[in-house]
Amino acid sequence: MISPRLRTGLVRFRSLAIRFLNVPTGLLLVFLQRTPVLPLAAMLERLAEATPAGVVLKAGVGLAALGAVDTLAGATTGTQLVSTVSLPAAATVGVPFQMAIYITGRGVSYAQSWDVTNSLPPGITPAGATLTGNKWALNSTTLTYLLITGTPTTPGTYTFTADGWQYTNLSGPVTSGTAQIIVSPAATGSPTITTQPQSQTVSIGGSVTFTAAATGTPAPTYQWRKGTSNVTGATNASLTLSNVQASDAGTYTLVATNSAGTAISNGAVLTIANTAAPVITLQPISRTVFTGGSVTFNLTATGAPTPTYQWSKDGTVLPGATAASLTISSAQATDAGTYFAVATNAVGTATTAAATLDVLAPGTQPTTLLSALSVRTTLAAGQTLIPGFVTNGSKSLLLRLGGPVLNQYGLSGLPDPKLQVFNSSGVMTYQNDNWDPSLGPLFNTVGAGPYTTGSLDSGLVITLNGLSSSYCYGTGSGTVLCELFDTNTSNYAARLVAVSARNQVGTGADVLIGGFVISGTGSKTLLIRGLGPGLVAQGVTSGYLVDPYLEIHDLAGNVIASNDNWDSSLIPIFNQVGAAALTTGSKDAALLITLPAGVYTATISGVNGTTGNGMVEVFEVWP
Repeated sequence: MISPRLRTGLVRFRSLAIRFLNVPTGLLLVFLQRTPVLPLAAMLERLAEATPAGVVLKAGVGLAALGAVDTLAGATTGTQLVSTVSLPAAATVGVPFQMAIYITGRGVSYAQSWDVTNSLPPGITPAGATLTGNKWALNSTTLTYLLITGTPTTPGTYTFTADGWQYTNLSGPVTSGTAQIIVSPAATGSPTITTQPQSQTVSIGGSVTFTAAATGTPAPTYQWRKGTSNVTGATNASLTLSNVQASDAGTYTLVATNSAGTAISNGAVLTIANTAAPVITLQPISRTVFTGGSVTFNLTATGAPTPTYQWSKDGTVLPGATAASLTISSAQATDAGTYFAVATNAVGTATTAAATLDVLAPGTQPTTLLSALSVRTTLAAGQTLIPGFVTNGSKSLLLRLGGPVLNQYGLSGLPDPKLQVFNSSGVMTYQNDNWDPSLGPLFNTVGAGPYTTGSLDSGLVITLNGLSSSYCYGTGSGTVLCELFDTNTSNYAARLVAVSARNQVGTGADVLIGGFVISGTGSKTLLIRGLGPGLVAQGVTSGYLVDPYLEIHDLAGNVIASNDNWDSSLIPIFNQVGAAALTTGSKDAALLITLPAGVYTATISGVNGTTGNGMVEVFEVWP
């Protein structure tokens, strides 16, 4: 017969067994009385593999008793606490540590609550426990082990006592044990740079990041330097510079430091790309316009980064006038004054020369204008003829480049001429390869000779306002005739005020020939120049015509004016019309002439048959 007391114990055991089977293995560990160490270790290893939280580690299969045997229900039961790490437990400052404690032995029971004396190493605590008084307490209906974990911060030997209570709220039978954790000082090692920063190139206004890394024990701290000076606040493994300026250029290093020493990275050079202060390469020129007329001031500036612009009138900034050109579309008397612009980038500034605007009252307009320009020259293979044009307002013009058309006059024309037109900023605005027959009626209107239908000559209508230039080139070699015609010669307010052409000057039929037409009634005063040495200031530093000779012919071919070397008395006229200055004593040619309406030709040749690059220029001098 089973005694009542034994029956009660069996019922309790059966209840515990059923409960054991229903609890997830990752959360519950119960060992019976005679569980040998090896099967126990194997079970712990299997649980380590199955536990999602990874609480029980494979490394913990070597169990160690905590060194105490407690009583269960008032009798010595042989139950004890065991650890998943060898005791005394070894830990190192700064290295993560973990150990788990379980109850095992004869008559084993669940531990549904735990307490640990508050004598663990600093940085290590029982997971999930609450410090109450001088003990850590953990209360759980499912967690049947005690996890002690953390990263120790202070070396030393720490002795603690753990109690595993059968029931919640630290009640019922208890199993206790005492253990030690010996915390060793952190190993020391001077820093070593493992990732070197790399040199970089960046444009002004951009951003750049230098990255480096170092190892060492204890973990090193960082400080970036530029040259020998610390970069303020740069104490991370990476250094980012935003809105880079020219002053940021230099060599950057990372200094890694710990208690064992210092390491310095290789130098990383920061190069600021393409930096140059603005330089004015095209100055605005003084202009005269009638009331209600349109006028444009132009400038060109180089610099890196690309400059921004601001125009001013009489020293007062003009709001919104921030382009490379300034257009006054309907000039009034109040617009008269002095205009200039400032070009600015991150490196510096440059200010243009002042340009004067005169606004004339109605009825004072001229009665003549330059209505046509023609330039004839011979182009070798790869050569380019460069005519330039300046208008004092918006003007519609017919531009032509003839090659095959010249064959009928006994010349060998360029087989396939082509045209390109560029504005004052160097942007191509028009181009043409073969002319459109729809332009035939306009040819007749402006007095231009006809082209043969289907020929490879070029022609197009362009609208100019200010300064523009044309590139005349083509396939092969031969003679070309570049022509520019005003399509509305009754509009004296908007006029061609300057024309020019540059090319190689030869001898005989290959001299540079520029024809121009004055339309209207009365006479017009012109400044006409033949440049050779004067091209040096425009970037032609070699191969220019050393001593140009200028002649003006009327329609009958008679020489009506000529000049070999210019006179310094013309300097005020140069300034008035915006012509580039010439070096005193240079052999360039220039003359001031007043001509009635008609057709004229200017020829540029070399004294004593010399050859080279030359330019013919015709400027309106008015009023």
